Order: sequence, then C-alpha cells, then structure tokens
Amino acid sequence: MSNLYTFRGGALVPSYSTARDISISTPDAPDTVELPIAAEGADYTLAVKEGDGVFCGQLIAECEGDVRVYSSVSGKVNGFSVCKDIHGRTFNSIIISNDKKYTPSEECVPHSKKLSETTPDEIIEKVRRLSITTDGGVALFSVLQKGANSTRRFILNAASDGAYSTVNYRLSIDKASDVISGAKIIMRALGVVNTDVVFGEDDTDAANALSESVGKSNLFTFHMLKMKYPRTHEKLLVSALTGRELSYPLTALDAGYVIVTPRVCADVFAAFAKGMPPVNCYVGVDGDASTYQRTLCVPRGTSYRHIIDVCGSPSSDGAIISVGGGLVGDVVTDYDAPHLLPAAELIVSTPKPDESGECINCGRCAAACPMRLMPMLLMLNSRKKKYQRAKRQGLYECIECGVCSFVCPERLPVSRLIAEAKGALEEKADSPLAEENKEVASDE
Repeated sequence: MSNLYTFRGGALVPSYSTARDISISTPDAPDTVELPIAAEGADYTLAVKEGDGVFCGQLIAECEGDVRVYSSVSGKVNGFSVCKDIHGRTFNSIIISNDKKYTPSEECVPHSKKLSETTPDEIIEKVRRLSITTDGGVALFSVLQKGANSTRRFILNAASDGAYSTVNYRLSIDKASDVISGAKIIMRALGVVNTDVVFGEDDTDAANALSESVGKSNLFTFHMLKMKYPRTHEKLLVSALTGRELSYPLTALDAGYVIVTPRVCADVFAAFAKGMPPVNCYVGVDGDASTYQRTLCVPRGTSYRHIIDVCGSPSSDGAIISVGGGLVGDVVTDYDAPHLLPAAELIVSTPKPDESGECINCGRCAAACPMRLMPMLLMLNSRKKKYQRAKRQGLYECIECGVCSFVCPERLPVSRLIAEAKGALEEKADSPLAEENKEVASDE
C-alpha cells in the first residue's frame, strides 16, 4: 500500500459529510412501501393480487428484461398505483402495507453448497434470479456473464469521493466481513484469483476494517488512491491503476475490468448466506440544512418524505433536497415518491443565490477535466443549441462528474449545460432524420 495512485485532472473536493462518522442505523419503519414493477407500457406478470399477504423477500412480479421484483417488507398488498422515479420516468407500482415484522419468505433459503463446490454458472444464475444490480442499476448477472474467464482485473471500489460520500464508506466499516465474503463469491463467478481493493488516502478506517476481515489471505491486494475527485468513476479507476485511458464508447467492462462497490458485495453475500434478494436501500442523509446526519438502511420503496422525517425536518425554509454525491445529483420534486436506488446520498442543502457570471476563458475547467475535454466549448455550443458541433468536440466523452462547475470561478453551470446537450441529442434521435440534417447544416 506504499504507492499512491491517481489520474490526470480532477480537483480536491473537501468532505463535508457528518454522516460519514456515524454507524449505519435502521430508522422507524414506514407504514407502507411503494415498489415499481415496470415502466408504463412494458410487459409484466404479477405474482400477487390486492389483499394478499406477503413476506419479506417474496417474489411479487416478473418483468420483461429478466427483472424480478421482491417485497421489501412483510404485510399485505394494499393496491396498485403509478409512481415516478427521480428522473421523472413513470412506472406501474405495488403498494404494500408494512406489518413491521419483516418475516422472511419461505423462498429465501441459504445456499447449501460450499463455495468451492459451487460452479460459476450457479452463482450467476442465483444473482440473476434475485435481480442484484450494480450501483448504476446494471444487472449484475450480465456483468458477471461478460466478465467470466475474460476479466483482466476484478476491482472492489471502496473509495469515497469527497463532498458527501458516505454509504460505501460506512458499509466497508460496518459490514466489512459481508463485503469480503461477497467479493470471494464474485471472484469464483469470474474465475479470478485476486481482488484489487482500492480506497482513498482519507479512507483508512474503511481500509483497516476490510484488511482485518481479509486477514492473512493472499486473495486481496490493497491500493491507495490520492484524495482527488472524481476518483471513484470506473474509467478513472482504470486510468489510476493501469495508466490506460478508456475513450467513449469503450467501458471498463468492455476492456476487461469488472468493478463493484461494497454494497454490491454485501448484497451478493446476503443472497448466498440468507437467500435474501436486495430488499434494502442504503442512503446517506447529509447537508448543511439537515437536522440529523446519518446513514440509513431502509426498505426499498420507502418515500423520500419518510426518510426526511426520521432525520428531522429541514432546518431552513426552502431547503433543496437532491439525490447525488454533492457535486452532481437530481433534485427531489415529489417527496412522496419512493426511494429506489440501492446506494445513494440524500443531500439537504440551503438554497444559494445565483451568482454566476460569464465565461472568462480562464481554462480552469479544461485543466481539471479528467477526460481531457474543453468544457467551456461544450457549454457554449449547448447554449447556442449547436449540439452536433458539441458532439464532434467530444460531448459523449464527458462523464458528467461536475468538476468543471466546481472549479469555475464564475460559478457557471457547465456540467448541467453539457448534460442538456446530451439530452437534446437523445430527443433528436427519435425525430425525423431531416431535422437532424438541418441542424448539422446549421452547425457548419
């Protein structure tokens, strides 16, 4: 652990988190949870009907795309509704009243074989059946299938990322044994004999907890990352550890690097130790306008309102509540919407006046950009709606880390404008080709 790894660009982002220093807690349970089944218009099959009793971990629906939905509580099916996620996408949903007993389903049965006797296919099948996902929402079984016997390196990303970065840090400390055990199961599925554990130079408590759980095993190698944002992004992890830079559309997985977080490993361990699907979400509640800062373990489908209430009402009027890591995130507009992300930070912050100016071409955003882009040009072309020109300037290389906005002396929303350009191009992809050709001509 003597080497200190890093990547080009980035910025030093101080940690403002208070929840980081407090163990994960389980708050008072919500009276109901709302679980999305499938996007409106998508096919799905219900395994329950209104009035049915359900148990924690019980299969309640199967959806197209090989997705299964499990009840996160025990209780009764109250009915069916429609809800929206943080991005405004509409889903059909099931509402379940919580009896607060969390009685496990008979379907949840521990894995009966030793790991050494379990085949990779058996592991991948269990992960598929229980619908375990990465923090980014990708089906883990598809990652394991693609990486099986072709993985260059398996990386456990236990680093935090500055600003408000709490959940995986706390899981590395509070559930270190589960995390290491889950990593061993994934190693078996991938056919690898070593795990690279990466942590930040400011994450020594997490690294020590994981190292203690590893013991004298030679299956794990620890690597320290320099305290610089956004070091947890997969492409930048690969760059830091190997010096290899991955350009769009190549992903870390495409290049043979399988990267998971402590939360994923803990879920895999629970699947094998208890037969339990991922029924809980981990959310770090923090920010200068929150009354209590802490990391919570709540049932999937718990409303944002309930999470906010158990942490105390915002201490200032008009507080902004966003889901993200501090530099980037989505503002919560519907407090009654269910929280669905398996691991996330909920930031309650005091609104700040708009003090943005005009771009002074200082170049700080370009110097800090870890993807070697010119964010000021991408922002300019987004404002002028010259989206095709922005695309040619590397728009899709942008990882939307927000470091450009963070270092901007004029407080310009550089990252948001770049994201808007991507959104505009996605909308145009569904429009007639003549419309796109018209814009290309206007760009020249």
